[in-house]
Amino acid sequence: MATFTKLPSGKIRAQVRIGGFYRAQTFDLEKNARKWSKEIEQQLKLSSTGEYIDPPKDANLEDLIVRYEEDVGGVKPFGKNKAAVLKSFKRKLGHVKLRSMSEAIVRDFVDRRVKEGAGGVTISIDLAYLRTVLGWARYVRKLNVNPDITVDVKRSLKQRGLRVRSTERTRVASPEEIEKLAGHYRKMQRAQIDMIAVMEFATLTSLRQEEICALSIEDVDLERRVMVVRDRKHPTDKKGNHSVVPILDDFVEPILKAMGSRRRGQLFPYNHRSVSASFTRACQALGIEDLRFHDLRHTATTDLFARELDIESVALFTGHKDWKTLRRYTHINPESVHLQERRKALRRASEDRSQSGSDVTTV
Repeated sequence: MATFTKLPSGKIRAQVRIGGFYRAQTFDLEKNARKWSKEIEQQLKLSSTGEYIDPPKDANLEDLIVRYEEDVGGVKPFGKNKAAVLKSFKRKLGHVKLRSMSEAIVRDFVDRRVKEGAGGVTISIDLAYLRTVLGWARYVRKLNVNPDITVDVKRSLKQRGLRVRSTERTRVASPEEIEKLAGHYRKMQRAQIDMIAVMEFATLTSLRQEEICALSIEDVDLERRVMVVRDRKHPTDKKGNHSVVPILDDFVEPILKAMGSRRRGQLFPYNHRSVSASFTRACQALGIEDLRFHDLRHTATTDLFARELDIESVALFTGHKDWKTLRRYTHINPESVHLQERRKALRRASEDRSQSGSDVTTV
């Protein structure tokens, strides 16, 4: 069934052969090799019968998540949100024995999350990831656990008065708000971030702050008038989700200014969190309510439609795969006609800053 070989390195090679199935792995300690082989023997036996095995008596949810992270995350790295949620599960529910996992445990978890102030959308995401891990345990590891214990709990969120769908924001920055922000940054001395340049690029291109700060000069091709935006946000495939974005005529001058004499590195060499924090502080100082840096993406998207581009063309800039998300921007509203005013405000601020010789130290 299982054989163990001591290698010249001192490590133990465990091999399991059952009914035509074969598994092998190397361990530092023999006790770990034997524990692994016993588990694999059970799984291989059941692979041929289609039955499920009860989890080991001492196995808890943290053990399962760690194995899931090694087996699944090792092949395809998780996004930061999923990784954070799994880490939270290990801390809050990691001690729960797999044999004890039940709907009651999940409901108690939701009760605690509500008391912590988590919203319905956040809790829904938590439950979705928990179901994913339990589903992997059942259908891949053949463990007798029930992924559906999260289903009814998730349905109960509405009865708790929690909103389970994100509220769609369509907030755009008015020319007056852009003028105020530009004036605020124009007066700053020895700023670490050229926020005027970043804001102008954001309101032109519709790129997210993470994408703007990660964009490299090497990925900008002014001859072909395209730029490669890498690892764009995606529900399941952020890593490697690159897209080619057109560079329109009025994108060129801001790009050349940002490049300066450089030919390598980030076009905007700033931390995206610092960009967001700076924008938030400026809005608070100026009394601009309910405006976030991400709203400049909405502003740019609205303006792209104001240029009379169709949904398919605008999607090249925004990176949306689901065009239904973009439809809410297709209805031209009063804010949409202020394209040129917004551009003029930022352009004036950029020119005044250049003439005054204000220092910008990169971070």
